[in-house]
Amino acid sequence: MKDFENDLIYYPNPDPVKEPRFILKSVDELEKSTKYSVTCNGTERVVYHTDSFDYVVVVDNEAYDLEISIHTPYEKLEIRPSSFGIVPSVKGETVHIHLDEPRKFTVETDGGLHDALFVLCSHRIEKPADTTICFEKGKAYNVGVLTLKSNDTVYIEEGAVVSGCVYADHCDNISIVGNGIINGACWHLPDSNAH
Repeated sequence: MKDFENDLIYYPNPDPVKEPRFILKSVDELEKSTKYSVTCNGTERVVYHTDSFDYVVVVDNEAYDLEISIHTPYEKLEIRPSSFGIVPSVKGETVHIHLDEPRKFTVETDGGLHDALFVLCSHRIEKPADTTICFEKGKAYNVGVLTLKSNDTVYIEEGAVVSGCVYADHCDNISIVGNGIINGACWHLPDSNAH
């Protein structure tokens, strides 16, 4: 288990990173979680793993009946933010949660964010008519630094992964929408603040 106060490498003045540390060739190269598995409305969802947390993207247009299986022993379970009032039903290693509307929350075991599961539920976002940049589902894109200009609308389809950084300077009317993933992991060392 990580102790972030002692294990995190903190650089108060990190050098700017000019090149990504790695190139993502396929969505299949994203590391999968070994701690969690998630089913929503009877369909298994992919749970991804990073060096800091695990996450699952759940896109649906109806209520969310979630079954979250936790494959490592734990003593205490918390759902945050507590202000949502999400009360899970726990049976063995399976946590049942029902949501009438999409929410973004964490499942934390034994009081820490060190290996939390981020559950990102949302309704399906359709492609806007004014889209200027589109990333298609099922594909991995290595954009390096994606530089946006005024009036750009970026649409990331569900199942697309955009690996890199997004940059805009003195721009107006910019939108980044969709149900896909922006993955900035290639721009920082594990357990560090982008040095």
